[in-house]
Amino acid sequence: MPESAIQHLCPYLRQRQSYDPIPAPDPENRCALVSTLHLPPDYQAEYCLVGRYEACPRYQRQQGRPIPRYVRGARPVNVRPATPTVPMHALPWRRPRVRSALKWAVMALLLVLFVQLWRMRMAQVPALRVERVTPPAQTYEATPTPPAWYLPPTVGPEPW
Repeated sequence: MPESAIQHLCPYLRQRQSYDPIPAPDPENRCALVSTLHLPPDYQAEYCLVGRYEACPRYQRQQGRPIPRYVRGARPVNVRPATPTVPMHALPWRRPRVRSALKWAVMALLLVLFVQLWRMRMAQVPALRVERVTPPAQTYEATPTPPAWYLPPTVGPEPW
């Protein structure tokens, strides 16, 4: 490709299967910013191939963003310098120490609230009373009865 033709091409114009675009309006040409988007030949002739790519809406939307990794050989887009910002301190609840202190304080508050609610509920519940029946006291004989001196017969007719 002649060097003068390359200077007029959009840096994001690519062929579908190749790195180099076709320098004429062709359905194989694709925009690398939106790789799946078909570029109509009249659109290529109006913006991509004649050096008017800076007026292209896709090219203008790319302003300020880095070049995608998949675009090889593209020239970087001229980015306006960033406006200086005033250094700001982090909000108090976003600082690490304050954040952990707030977390523990909330947990302690929830624990106290739970204990207080439990006490209030227990004050409303009547006391549980269980009536115990005491078993009668066992009595023991002072003199035990001696066992029989013979064993009853286990074999034989049964007396009735």
